[in-house]
Amino acid sequence: MRREECLGIARIGMHRREHMLILRPSEGYLVAYTMFYANEVRPAPQLELTAEFSNKELSMATALIKGYEGDFDPKQFKDLYQERISKIIEAQVDNRIEMDPAHAIPTSGAPDLMEQIRLSLAQIESKKPDANPSKKPGRKALTVVKKKPQKVRA
Repeated sequence: MRREECLGIARIGMHRREHMLILRPSEGYLVAYTMFYANEVRPAPQLELTAEFSNKELSMATALIKGYEGDFDPKQFKDLYQERISKIIEAQVDNRIEMDPAHAIPTSGAPDLMEQIRLSLAQIESKKPDANPSKKPGRKALTVVKKKPQKVRA
C-alpha cells in the first residue's frame, strides 16, 4: 500500500453498528481510522467572530493555558466505565451483589445449542451451489483507493 501510495477502505462492526475505516500503512503496521458516513457530515455554520478582548482578558487566558501546559502522559487517563464494570463483575462473582431477577437469563427451556448448530450446518450444505468457475467471486470487504501525496500538519 505504501509503495502504491494508496489507502484501504473497510467496514467493521463496532458499538452495535457498522463503521467505515481507512486503513493506512504506518511503520510496518496498518493503522485504522474511523470515518463518517456522508449523512453524518454537516456543513459548519459560518460564524463571524466579532468579540474583542482586552489585554487583561487575553493575558489571563494565556496564563490559564500555560498553567495547564505539560507533557502528555496516557497513564493519567483511566477508563472509568471499564473500572466500574469490572467492580460490578467482581462483586457478582464474590456473590456480594444479587442480580435483579428482571435481568436474569432464563435457564430452563433453553434450546440445545449443538443441535441448532448441526441443523444450521445441514441447511447451509443443502443450499450450497455446485462449484461454477464462471461465476464471479463475491464482493470484497476491502477496497483500495489511490491517494494523492499530501503534506500533514501536526
